[in-house]
Amino acid sequence: MKPLTVIDENPYRITARRLCEGHLVEYRELLEACQGGVELGYLYIDGVAIDSNRKFGGPPLCHNGYLYAPRYERGWFSSGHVLCEIDLQTRAVSELTPRGRFKWPHRIRQNLLYFFSGAERANESFVELPNARPESK
Repeated sequence: MKPLTVIDENPYRITARRLCEGHLVEYRELLEACQGGVELGYLYIDGVAIDSNRKFGGPPLCHNGYLYAPRYERGWFSSGHVLCEIDLQTRAVSELTPRGRFKWPHRIRQNLLYFFSGAERANESFVELPNARPESK
């Protein structure tokens, strides 16, 4: 299995299995959200389902014991994506952003998680991480 990287992946083509800091991260039952849309699938870490009834997009970002990935949320009047932080040890999921456009996490700098709003890498935004963590690329 190849290690996690966001360079050779995009939201339209996600690697289904990867190693992330010694943990097996899998997307199962990957499907396009709509014709030509981003891929979504059920997320598993070391064989354990994460929010088993919800689908996640990618590619995710792995950093310092956490996995960052957009989770698809369905609503009565609207649907969208929430950027989530998943603890690789406890599997606890925390929401970092409100529901909205697709969010593609790509780097961490000075305790800020930067992500693209939309799958095209057009608009970059950031959110402050709940706990201080060292920088990534």
